[in-house]
Amino acid sequence: MPPKVQFSKEQIIETALDIARETGIASLTVRKVASSLGCSVAPIYVNFRKSEELIEAVMDRIKKLSWEYSTGSYTDIGFFNIGIGQLLFVRDNPRLFLELVNSDYICSDMEKDVEQQMVDIMMKDEMLDGLSREENRNLLLKMSVFTNGLSLELLKCNSSLSLDEALSLLEETAHQLIHSYKSNFKESFSPYEHIDGEARELIDEFIDRNTLNMRPVKMLKLNLTESNAKEISHEINSL
Repeated sequence: MPPKVQFSKEQIIETALDIARETGIASLTVRKVASSLGCSVAPIYVNFRKSEELIEAVMDRIKKLSWEYSTGSYTDIGFFNIGIGQLLFVRDNPRLFLELVNSDYICSDMEKDVEQQMVDIMMKDEMLDGLSREENRNLLLKMSVFTNGLSLELLKCNSSLSLDEALSLLEETAHQLIHSYKSNFKESFSPYEHIDGEARELIDEFIDRNTLNMRPVKMLKLNLTESNAKEISHEINSL
């Protein structure tokens, strides 16, 4: 009688991860993993009492892999590396990224823990020197929303956005967001102190609405007087 083939827990998880990478978590079954390993289901159940435990282990591995990408040393700036890592993870593991986005296995406590670790990285970033922990957290949230949008755009079959273009947009937006936190944006508008009334309210609205885009207000060719506030409103809305 031939000896029983033994498989380690690590081997089983890696095999299951390969299946998830190709066809998604929903397709993952104990029998499919056993078939890929060339064995019966017995070695799987030696390490995992039920299929849900195996799926949880695979999700933990996906999160770990994603974290490794996000903490890679692509540049000297930790804040950029977080976003760069996500885009590279999407490129290399598109289905696994979607599994993370749609996962029911990631609880709010896990998300908070990852967020805290990312903020820890940002607090050590010289480019973000002077920002409080709360400011870094808010900066991370805004950048995450933008990066997730880029990631989903890259996954579209008919997307015209290349990885290089996405990385360029990421860097540009990161610089703009950092600038918005590290300078008093309204005071940087040189004629701002001379504006009052409805015209000032319109400029306030414009700046608040465009925090993410950070269009350079100094480039607006507007005659800032109360008398033409309606004209100002039209130009702002057309930007």
